[in-house]
Amino acid sequence: MRKNFLMTMICLCLALFAKAEATDVSQIENTIYAESMSCAAGSSFTMSVKMKNTVAMTGFQFDLELPTGVSVATDADDFYIIELSEERTTAARTNYFDNALQKDGSIRIMASSTKNFTFSGNDGEVATIKVNVANTVADGKYPIILKNIVLSDAGSNSYENERVEVTLTVGEEIPTYEEGYSVSIAPFTATSGKAYTIALNFDAKDENITDIEFDMELPSIISRTKSGRVTKAFDSANEERMYVSGTEGDHTITVNGNHVAIKAIATDEYKYIAGTSGALVNMYYTSASTLSEGIYPVRFRNVTLTDGDGNILKVAPTTSYIKVGNPTDASLEVEGYVSSDLNSALASETAITSLDMGKVTSMDGSLTIIDGRSFVAPKKNVKVKKVSYSRNMSYKWGTICLPFDIKSNKNIQYYELSRVDNVAGVMSFTPVSAVTAGTPVVFKLLSGTTANITANNAEISAGDNAWNATVNGETWVMKGTMTAKSVDPSTVDGDIYYIAEDKFWYGNMTFPVAAFRGWFEAPKSANAKNGVFSIDIDNMTTGIKYVENNDGTLDVIFDVSGKRIGMPKSGINIINGKKVIVK
Repeated sequence: MRKNFLMTMICLCLALFAKAEATDVSQIENTIYAESMSCAAGSSFTMSVKMKNTVAMTGFQFDLELPTGVSVATDADDFYIIELSEERTTAARTNYFDNALQKDGSIRIMASSTKNFTFSGNDGEVATIKVNVANTVADGKYPIILKNIVLSDAGSNSYENERVEVTLTVGEEIPTYEEGYSVSIAPFTATSGKAYTIALNFDAKDENITDIEFDMELPSIISRTKSGRVTKAFDSANEERMYVSGTEGDHTITVNGNHVAIKAIATDEYKYIAGTSGALVNMYYTSASTLSEGIYPVRFRNVTLTDGDGNILKVAPTTSYIKVGNPTDASLEVEGYVSSDLNSALASETAITSLDMGKVTSMDGSLTIIDGRSFVAPKKNVKVKKVSYSRNMSYKWGTICLPFDIKSNKNIQYYELSRVDNVAGVMSFTPVSAVTAGTPVVFKLLSGTTANITANNAEISAGDNAWNATVNGETWVMKGTMTAKSVDPSTVDGDIYYIAEDKFWYGNMTFPVAAFRGWFEAPKSANAKNGVFSIDIDNMTTGIKYVENNDGTLDVIFDVSGKRIGMPKSGINIINGKKVIVK
């Protein structure tokens, strides 16, 4: 037995000399592998390590390599939480199980039986690893690598594979749905103790649909009406689309908890739901006797349709909401498909100050982006028939960052930073005809007092971008945000500037930035705060003249050499552009 164990360990060590090479698990017979995983940043998951084998194996070894920000969790004694799985063996049979950190940062995991017991079966879990994902890891796909893989059988024969790579998806992956279908309701306002007839709308392509199923999640402020003006909580809203009358109709409506099933019982052409859009079912609800102000989401999830050929179609979830009272600072997270009814309601809804569309996959109608309302863009580009944004302007100059492509026109001109002259105190900007979605830029309103920006057949793009400009050999960065935030200069290795009231302000303390605005970050090496900046367009200086403290004071002080100083000092000082002698 000891000889077999020593031979096994020798064979396992041969993997150290393996050459890394990507492998396809489906094409190999004996290997260690894992399946692709997903996890949110700042959380943990358990990685299931599996072995597939065509011969009985007594042991295995592999090195685990994780991406930056992803690590194996440790227990109170600082040992890795890596355990032998007993799905295919027992701890008594596989009595050697250990792990060790390697010089290259990978973790070696080894298992063997000194009694020559083999793992049962030919495929399945052999170990588990608890993995932590730091909250700094951005959403995306990352490789997890199992390398230097060696399996050993009862005869001390080794089976080597150099590398298996699997994918870790950080952040929720947005699934793909059948387009052109939706189940939804229009947003509405509720008051205490009132009965409501809520129309469930079903939109479809010009295709034959027989059955519809979905989970309806409504807030507890309303309850299903089972007596009174109706004898059941659901009924047909349009008999031309779907006739329901006891057991004599074309379809039945079954409600089990929050699950609703609309099924055809006809066998002829009447089994198909007619029409491509409009109300399908009336739902009867009553609001509670006492209601608290707020925006209450209504969601339709796990939506499936059955077509005329019996195929099951997976349809995107939808979101609506019920408004109670006059809330002033509400948030709403929208999933899946955005109906035209929801878009219309959001365009005039002042109660919602934060709108999260990160899980949106498709959209109908026109999207109105409200100035100052925090906006989380979809994780994937979403097409929209029309998108619009407007901002009332007290001044002509400003910064902007929008989630769709924009173009300069006779009313508004966009600019990108091209040069900074610290001696002359001038920032030079170049006019641009178009700006890519998510890119922050400076703009000037050429006419009127409102910046009205629209785009037809546009795409709402994911994320905010930083825009870099190399000026005088230094990299200045203009950053933008689509959500309201505070910018803390102490967290930046350099100097911060922003535009307000047609002036450049020097950010010497934390300042708020409203949604869809931007600011400048100058590298520390540029020593930019030693100049008074105006904006230069086509060799003409604009009315933006002074770098001011963002506490509202106008005491901009320089010594005779032009260096900005915080307090006056003995000698000649230049305060707000005037020479002042301090004794």
